[in-house]
Amino acid sequence: GLSTASTEASSSGSTAHVDAIDRACDVDAVSEQCAMAITSYLDAISTGTVQLASESAATAAITSYIDALSGVPADAEPSESSAPAVLSYLHSITAGEVAAPTSTAVSSFLYALTSGELDTPSSPEAITAYIDYIDFGHKAPTPTFGPGIKTHEDNIEQACNVDKPPQVCATAIALYLNALSTGTAKLSPDLEAAAVITSYIDALSPDIGSVSVSSFVRAIASYLD
Repeated sequence: GLSTASTEASSSGSTAHVDAIDRACDVDAVSEQCAMAITSYLDAISTGTVQLASESAATAAITSYIDALSGVPADAEPSESSAPAVLSYLHSITAGEVAAPTSTAVSSFLYALTSGELDTPSSPEAITAYIDYIDFGHKAPTPTFGPGIKTHEDNIEQACNVDKPPQVCATAIALYLNALSTGTAKLSPDLEAAAVITSYIDALSPDIGSVSVSSFVRAIASYLD
């Protein structure tokens, strides 16, 4: 799990959440278990079951995990970290200014960081915009692709690799479909994205099995509901 070096949690409830996040969240593989562990903590601070502290181990664990997923080096300058944005977002939850997210939204957010579709969040609004899009269908986030990736087609080609979790490809495709529906992206004449998606599904079926195909389809559906 993710190692955290921070101050001791202020309560046994918070300690339990820290332990759950530490066990479930591995930077080598985003998992639904990690999303659920983080969501459980966010639910707890939203209801007051656990008190939010700016230097709590849980806050540090979530920040460290987000930084690791988005490629921020461990020895990076504080200005490069997601810490200020994450802490401000957590305070917004405790104040009732934003709703605690679902595990689906948290999972999608983590996969988007991993795939490079979202940069390290520099403000709480960057987090809220993405979470609200997944949970409530509000204004769609503007994807910020990784280095060297300038189009949705390029993003899909990089994300849709059978060596990556199906949700990574699903995130790229869902954002592309949303962009097409809103007119912020145009269908390429050579249907490049469609060809990549078709090849990806063809590769999934014989090599990985129907479970991965189902996960892939469900992940896209969660974006478009």
